[in-house]
Amino acid sequence: MASCTYIPPDQIPSDFYDNSAFDQTFGGSCIVNPFGVVVAGPETDKETIVYGDIDLKLNAAAKSIINLNGIYSRWDILNLGVREKPYQPIGPMDELGASLPDRGASEVEDLRRKIALLEADVRRLKGEK
Repeated sequence: MASCTYIPPDQIPSDFYDNSAFDQTFGGSCIVNPFGVVVAGPETDKETIVYGDIDLKLNAAAKSIINLNGIYSRWDILNLGVREKPYQPIGPMDELGASLPDRGASEVEDLRRKIALLEADVRRLKGEK
């Protein structure tokens, strides 16, 4: 199954970023069986729900064609690692094991100077003093 976004042209915001790809929100939702045959859809350029009849026996048939755990398994190329300890997705960088690159004092000062110049340009463009 492929569930794709559709936004009617009259609902596309006119004051959104210029680089937004609203021209790509034309839908295309469809139902595909395990062998890649399209069962229903694709429905484009309209808001709708796609319905279709599927044969659940095809799942077992498709799985029997390629035995990823048997002769075709390549654990040297692809494996699944599972984190067994709980973790928080947001936390200090030092707890995540990442480290910031070591920057020299002169490089940091140069970056601060460039930031100040950019901020001045932004204020000038906004008409601020």
